[in-house]
Amino acid sequence: MMTRSFKMAVVGLTIGLLFGNHHLLADSSQGLLAYYPLNGNGTDASGNGHDGFVAGATPAADRFGRSDKALLFDGTNSFISVPDSPDLKLSSTDFTITAWIFETERDASFNDCIISKRGPTAAGLGISGGGQLGWFLSVRGLQKAGQTGRLFYQASGAQDPHAFSTSVLSLNQWHHAAVVYHRASASMDIFIDGAWDASTNHIPPPNPSITNDMHIGNDSQLVYGNAYVFHGRINDVRIYDRALAPPAVAELYGAGLFLNGTQFTGRALTRMYGGLTVGQTVIVESSPDLVHWTPIQTNIVDRTTLSVTNFINPAVNAEFFRISVP
Repeated sequence: MMTRSFKMAVVGLTIGLLFGNHHLLADSSQGLLAYYPLNGNGTDASGNGHDGFVAGATPAADRFGRSDKALLFDGTNSFISVPDSPDLKLSSTDFTITAWIFETERDASFNDCIISKRGPTAAGLGISGGGQLGWFLSVRGLQKAGQTGRLFYQASGAQDPHAFSTSVLSLNQWHHAAVVYHRASASMDIFIDGAWDASTNHIPPPNPSITNDMHIGNDSQLVYGNAYVFHGRINDVRIYDRALAPPAVAELYGAGLFLNGTQFTGRALTRMYGGLTVGQTVIVESSPDLVHWTPIQTNIVDRTTLSVTNFINPAVNAEFFRISVP
């Protein structure tokens, strides 16, 4: 059924949709130091000129299935190098780092590095035996079984203070990873797929002496013969010089035209969508298993943003929904 506008409500056992002219919970460009859509290249879309040089990473489909809108890192020697800049040191500010990742294999060593800016050996930052300058964000590899698959932030090497996620990130699935640093309290919050996961105290700010380039997809220190290389796809890397609030992190997770395979176990969940064009046709679909999709309704939007509220049928263990563009 085609409606004149996307101001409708579907009432049924499994889903209800409410649409309107909603404003974003937070300005996603405020405090944005660098933004890498990784649309087949290393261009910084923030306008701040932190463009990266792509070495070996190849164009791949993003989480929406769009060709050449992400980059594939081969787990051997592919990465992106971004020249050193004072604002990327993150040494004197709150900060937030987010990325969409699709990991296909766990590194045999300690880390599958997502993004890093650290370098040569120096005095430890808080615990004896520390060693590196800068900062480091990764998924833990196979070296320590109890840590494998957990999101990991460190300032910035060896025995220096670090933070782990509680959740284990599954392979062969897109995940939104975010770390939020609060300088005043020396604490870090970790978010997985838009939801708060863990907090860690006693995390010092990055050392301002770091002069190494920032790398996406491997460890900028190039340790152990460049062992810490990411295996899989990376998309939409963002770095902020502020601590994003939980609703803003959730909004980044929900941004786009596809509700990325979220399993709803509560009675309702609302997500915001932006980037729509007035007059654009979209399709609402549902699925019991993320494989078989059934169109619910085809509509023309009359707003550039909308919210979707999913009401869950208590009699059903899980339902999945997405909004797609034909």
